[in-house]
Amino acid sequence: LLKSKDERVLIFFGVLFFGIFGSLYVYRPGSDGETHLANAILHYTDMSVEVFFKEFFELATLNSANSVAKDLYLHCISYLAASVFGIPELIHVFAGLVLGYFFSKSVLLLLHNKLSVKKNRILLAFIIILLLYKSLGAMNSIRMWTGMWVFFYGTYSYAITKKKKFLAVILFSIIVHFSYVIVLIPFIVSYLLRNRTYIMTA
Repeated sequence: LLKSKDERVLIFFGVLFFGIFGSLYVYRPGSDGETHLANAILHYTDMSVEVFFKEFFELATLNSANSVAKDLYLHCISYLAASVFGIPELIHVFAGLVLGYFFSKSVLLLLHNKLSVKKNRILLAFIIILLLYKSLGAMNSIRMWTGMWVFFYGTYSYAITKKKKFLAVILFSIIVHFSYVIVLIPFIVSYLLRNRTYIMTA
């Protein structure tokens, strides 16, 4: 699959791979993943639609003092997994599918115009290193590193294409983890100063 030249094939199997990995996630005691599962079981099992949208609105308006979830993303996948499907462990399958999509898109973005050439061992090793670093390991915390890949894909895509649709992707990273509001600041500054390399370097 790594030798495929079709982006759609690579994205499909990247999403599938991360989804399967999410289904095999091991809940170690004391880990973030176990905490997310426990919250899904305790708070989201049999949650009504009314309560879901009430908490959704509270999170969206930054008025969620009593909510278990801290971001809209975790709130939504916890509700889907524990209440809609009745299988709380699906939170990591859903998280894997989303992470897999943005990770695959990011890798393809880095390999732009290189899919048609024969991939040498160094390039394949680079892809494998990306797979091992802050990708599969990101399944534990769900929000932070998924948000990072979403943010990377959105900002890099916007920087090279100037297409406004990628601004929505950047905003989605904030939905995944609200801390990316802060990360957005240096991106905006660096984009505005993109022609002043000495200032950016300093």
